[in-house]
Amino acid sequence: MRLYLSIDELELMINLIKQYHEYDSSHTSDTLIIKLQQELTHKVALRNAAESIYNSVIKRGVE
Repeated sequence: MRLYLSIDELELMINLIKQYHEYDSSHTSDTLIIKLQQELTHKVALRNAAESIYNSVIKRGVE
């Protein structure tokens, strides 16, 4: 099953896992943190691209 998380949800999960990792250093959550950070980076890049395209279209419509 695949979960679709928002940028805010991903950031929250990463922070919670990092806090847990600091509390229990024997727990190996590095791989999970890396995967979540990669997904977050991907989502932020998609959002930024969409905003850029939207702003371009708006500028063209105004001109």
